[in-house]
Amino acid sequence: MRQALLKTDIDARIRYTLAPNDGGTFVLRELDLLMNLPTLYKLASPFILGSFRKENVRTLACLKRYVEK
Repeated sequence: MRQALLKTDIDARIRYTLAPNDGGTFVLRELDLLMNLPTLYKLASPFILGSFRKENVRTLACLKRYVEK
């Protein structure tokens, strides 16, 4: 992640596990996130995590549309 004042490396590993469940699909999302933030920027952590959550919602919506076609 290299944006404006927040210049840091973020290592994100996301795994999706899909399993049949009562006529539907159970989705398990696991996120391993490593942020090497200087002390001053640790206050930005909630905003960074919020960005990951927002992207997760978008990704799952796209996956759902694709699977249901």
